[in-house]
Amino acid sequence: MFTSHTRVRAAGYCLAATLLIHLWPTGLSAQSSFIAGGVTYAVPSGSMADAFAPAPGTALTYGSRAFCNVWTGVRFAYTQLVAGDEAHENAVDYEVSLAPEVRYFPIDPMTFPGYLRGSIELSVVSAPHAGTPVGLGAGAGIGILFPYTSACCGWFLDLSAGYRAPNLIRDEDRSLLSAFVLGLSLNIGL
Repeated sequence: MFTSHTRVRAAGYCLAATLLIHLWPTGLSAQSSFIAGGVTYAVPSGSMADAFAPAPGTALTYGSRAFCNVWTGVRFAYTQLVAGDEAHENAVDYEVSLAPEVRYFPIDPMTFPGYLRGSIELSVVSAPHAGTPVGLGAGAGIGILFPYTSACCGWFLDLSAGYRAPNLIRDEDRSLLSAFVLGLSLNIGL
C-alpha cells in the first residue's frame, strides 16, 4: 500500500506542519500561550472494538491563543490499551501520538467558550507481530472551556469529546485503530 519511504516523508511533513502552524506568526508570544495536561478515556470503535476494552490515557498540549477564534497547538497523547473479550491477531499494547491541532470557536470564546477541533496525528501503535508501528491519522471533536472569563485568564478546565483514528495511513499488515475519546485537562496560561 504505502512504502516505508512514503510513510517517513509523510511523518516529516506532519512534523514540519506542526511547527509552521504553531509557531507562525505569534505562537512564541508568552501572553497568548498555554500548556495543558489531563486524562483521556478511549472507547474503541470499528473493527477493533471487540479486541479492546475502554482504556484510560494521558494528554499534554502546548498551544497558542494568538487569534481570538482560532487556537493552534501541539498535543502529545498516550493510551495504554487493554485487551477485550475477544482475542485479535494484531494485539496492540499502546498508542502514542503527536498531533498538530486547530481549535475553532464559532462564537467569541468570551461569550460561549465551545469549540470544534481538528488534528492530524503522527502515531506509533505497538503491535509485536505486524509491520511498522508508524502511522498517520486524524481526529475531530468538540469541547468547552470553563471557567474561561478573560483572554488572559491564568487557568481553565477543558472538557472534550471526539473521534480519533491515529493510523489511517499505516502498514498493510495492521488493523485500523479508532476510538471515541473523552478528555478533561487543566490548562495554564503562560
